[in-house]
Amino acid sequence: PNSTDNRTSDSPIGVCEHSTDIAESCSSSTLPKEDSSIQEGQVFCKFGRTFCLPADVELDSYTIFYIGEESLSLTNLMMAYNRCTFYSYNPEKRKCRKETLNVNKALMKRYYMVEKAKEANVVGIVAGTLGVSDYLTIINNLKDVIRKAGKKSYT
Repeated sequence: PNSTDNRTSDSPIGVCEHSTDIAESCSSSTLPKEDSSIQEGQVFCKFGRTFCLPADVELDSYTIFYIGEESLSLTNLMMAYNRCTFYSYNPEKRKCRKETLNVNKALMKRYYMVEKAKEANVVGIVAGTLGVSDYLTIINNLKDVIRKAGKKSYT
């Protein structure tokens, strides 16, 4: 621990694993579906990662240690579990760091883009695919939200 480590000594560290073995050790049932949990030994599945926690512990009380370089996976996990403290270890650079909004470039970029969108008076809607059912309904709903916010929209 160094001076920037503000984690308390009783704060557990959760390891994010991409494996079915961890779920099997929590429960004899099959792997849960994405975004689900099991109460006897909680199993959280998100973005292909599985967390197994005791039933009486909240995920928010954990610190997550991510092994790998900065990536979209890390950013997605940080956004999904935004109440957890994150540390990452890059094995190529042999560096460990505490992840924050200021450190993670992808989160900084996302924050910047969200703020720019808030300031915009005109919003463009681009449909990446027309093969999705009810895409017109979704576009019309977006137009309504944009209009209610006092902005113009173009498709």
